Formats: sequence, C-alpha cells, structure tokens
Amino acid sequence: MPVVLGYIERDGRVLLTRRPVGVHQGGRWEFPGGKVEAGETFPVALRRELWEEIGVEVIVGAELAVTRYAYADRCVELHLFACTLAAGAPAPREGDAVRWTPARALAATDFPPANAALLARMRREDIGGPASCPEE
Repeated sequence: MPVVLGYIERDGRVLLTRRPVGVHQGGRWEFPGGKVEAGETFPVALRRELWEEIGVEVIVGAELAVTRYAYADRCVELHLFACTLAAGAPAPREGDAVRWTPARALAATDFPPANAALLARMRREDIGGPASCPEE
C-alpha cells in the first residue's frame, strides 16, 4: 500500500511530525502523511491525511521523490510531494509532536530509514542498505 508524505517548507524550515512511541519506528521524526485508501488519488489522500493528522490544508505540488524500502518486518512505498500550506496551524492530532526544522538540518534528523532514503534520493545519493523491496 502506498504512503504519501508532504514536504512543507516555510521560511527555510520543513514541517515534521514525530511518530508515537510504541508504533513502528516510534519516536522518530518524519514527513507528515499517511496511507492511500482505495479509490483515492495521491493528492486527495495527502490532503486528507494532513487534515486528519495535523489540521492543515495544503496545495499538493510535484512529486519530489519515491522509494520502496524493506524493513525486516515490512516493506513500504513512500511518495514525497512538495506542498504549500494553505490554511491551518499545524498541531498534533495523531502523532505526538510537530516541529519546523531548518532544511539544512534534515540530514541530522532522526528519521526512519525509509524517510532518510527519500532525502537521499532528493540529493541523488545512494545511502546503501535495503533500499528497495522485492517486486510484488
């Protein structure tokens, strides 16, 4: 199942959410977003997820990067889209925190490996490791 994520930048800072402790990759920071439901397009799913998770409306732009990443217990397919904040003030509804992080500090942020792979793809670097899932 694909997951859509939003890259929301404002004044040189990028909006991140922290995964709740007790879930897969809990306590780590990530780009906000979530799973695509049956019948949804990626932009529709992303707008819905960002409203549900952090209470914001966005304009979804271009897809910045995509990656399939194999964890030991699951495989994820992440699609990262450029987004513009249109309305609302980000506040956690499902995660445990939100923050604006300087874009230059993203490489030093504690992301789940799959999110780090997205950043690497944006920089056109290969970070190594299990960066792709077997084809289904």
